[in-house]
Amino acid sequence: MLKKLASGMMVGMIVLAMAAPGMSFANTEGEVAPDYNNPFRGEKVAVERTPEERREHRLAFIAEWAPDLLDDFTALLADHDAVHEQLEATKEAGKVAKEAVRLQETEERKAYVEQLRQDINDGIITQEDAADLFDAFIADQKAQHDTWKAQFEIHKAEFEMIKEDLLANKDAREAKRAELRVAVEEENGDLIASILAEILVLDKAHVALDYDKLAVSQTHLAYVESLLQ
Repeated sequence: MLKKLASGMMVGMIVLAMAAPGMSFANTEGEVAPDYNNPFRGEKVAVERTPEERREHRLAFIAEWAPDLLDDFTALLADHDAVHEQLEATKEAGKVAKEAVRLQETEERKAYVEQLRQDINDGIITQEDAADLFDAFIADQKAQHDTWKAQFEIHKAEFEMIKEDLLANKDAREAKRAELRVAVEEENGDLIASILAEILVLDKAHVALDYDKLAVSQTHLAYVESLLQ
């Protein structure tokens, strides 16, 4: 069977080589030798799957080797999706809120400039007075920005701590996946189930860290929204 397969593949190569445009046995100048490397030996051929297919493949694998953990993994995946949806929604809301704060500041400056101009026209203040008042107004805004920045830095530091924990969790999960690949190659069912149980613990820790990140994101959003009047 293998000989027939190899023979068929070789025939296919020859047919393709002969049909290739610009190839001629009469003209050997600059001729490129056909590629006889077997693409099915050595490096594994990558299987392309959609995220949904990868998930189904993963759950099918768990159902086969550790069926007692299937419900836990399924629930955890749903929890993971939920927290990431909330993270994305909070991120988008934060962008909207920050843009609203920026526009609010711009409008406040415009309104103050118009008020100063009106006061000059009405003879209430001089242009020099207006210049001093506007400088003070900008100084107040800059001081406000410094306060905001200090609070933002606190949130950023909290994010960085969570990020470090997530990276450590990722390294631990990748190490366990490497162990899992070896166990699968050895077809060691008990070891596969044991490693899957350890991966479940690490995955739960990952989702817990995602919720920590969400809490910081929501606190940051609430602070930005509090700046709106």
